[in-house]
Amino acid sequence: MQQQRTIYSNQQGKNAAPAGMVTVAAIGAKHHVTPGRSVDATLKELGLAPEPYQVVRVNAQEIHDLTAHMLKAEDTVTISNVVRGGR
Repeated sequence: MQQQRTIYSNQQGKNAAPAGMVTVAAIGAKHHVTPGRSVDATLKELGLAPEPYQVVRVNAQEIHDLTAHMLKAEDTVTISNVVRGGR
């Protein structure tokens, strides 16, 4: 059984994004890309495609229309698994 966890940290360190860049944290990897494009175009450029059981967030806000949301400097994009249902 595989599990994926997203860890949020307020610490600035050697892995912090360069100034003015967008951070994309997904599928166990972290990328830094230039802002000014849609979430959809950015993910496609990186070869990432969210699955139906995953959710895309920009700065912890869930995004449903990936083509309409334009990324700005210092944004953080995450793709994470969603668990629904259960007892």
